[in-house]
Amino acid sequence: MRVAINLSRRIYVHRPALLLGYSLLAAILTCLLVLQGYDLLQWNRQKTYLENEIEKFEVQLGKRAGANTSLVDIEKLADGIEQAKLLLEKDRYRWTELLSQLEEVISPRIRLISIQPDFKAKTIGLSGQARDVAALRELLKDLSESETFRDHFLKSQKQGRGQGRGSDDIINFSITVKEALK
Repeated sequence: MRVAINLSRRIYVHRPALLLGYSLLAAILTCLLVLQGYDLLQWNRQKTYLENEIEKFEVQLGKRAGANTSLVDIEKLADGIEQAKLLLEKDRYRWTELLSQLEEVISPRIRLISIQPDFKAKTIGLSGQARDVAALRELLKDLSESETFRDHFLKSQKQGRGQGRGSDDIINFSITVKEALK
């Protein structure tokens, strides 16, 4: 292939092809400029939206942690947290284990009326009836020998009348066991 250039005509470049190339280049650059403008517009909208959201969150945080929070509100929140912890502790405790240990310690001559746990003080209150003083003494001895109920004290005892056929004299008692709820 030979390139023939006629210098006398002074046309060195094929003008229609050059104009077509320039037109295509201008069209491509215009498309890119439009796409960049659209991206800039989207970015600006998103930036405005995020700034508004951040402002809303700052207002919400300002209301929560602002000067409007009083000491009473803080105490109520602390009480609520303490109540929730107490409920979680109650739910976590294994009652079957405690009852089986009580069953091992209590003789047939003892009748438990109530078991009152105090999760804050980690104590258990036991109220019941014994047939006689010897049965109550035996219960206190068995509690002392038990690992779980070792730290206990007799809060009260009172002579009373039993209910039922025999209706013999009974002894009503109340015992508190410390450190039983671990």
